[in-house]
Amino acid sequence: MKKVVSKTRFEKASKVESIQELSALYKDVTKRLRECADYRPVGNKAQDHAIETLEEELNQLQDQILKSSAKMTLRTKHDLKTLLDFWYIATVENSGDEISVSDRIIMNFRDYYDEIVFDKLIA
Repeated sequence: MKKVVSKTRFEKASKVESIQELSALYKDVTKRLRECADYRPVGNKAQDHAIETLEEELNQLQDQILKSSAKMTLRTKHDLKTLLDFWYIATVENSGDEISVSDRIIMNFRDYYDEIVFDKLIA
């Protein structure tokens, strides 16, 4: 872990205005959570505790981001595509082999949307 970052650094970033910003923040938080998960205690109680605290704060922020995504207003087709991609990252990529039936339905919708857009590009 290169550097411990407190929650306050993420508070401003968590007040996003678009689904694109939300997706970018989610990816950053997920990356930082992976770094926390890879951290191995070094025997320094203060540093080890700081990493644990950061991981808890990042988990809370990740939950907040997911809740915010449900409240986002989609204004364009690009917003829809970005939200579908965000959903894919948040749900499918993190689920492993345990994909629910409802998630498979949304995956089909996402794939169909991609197919429509691709067909228009090559037409």
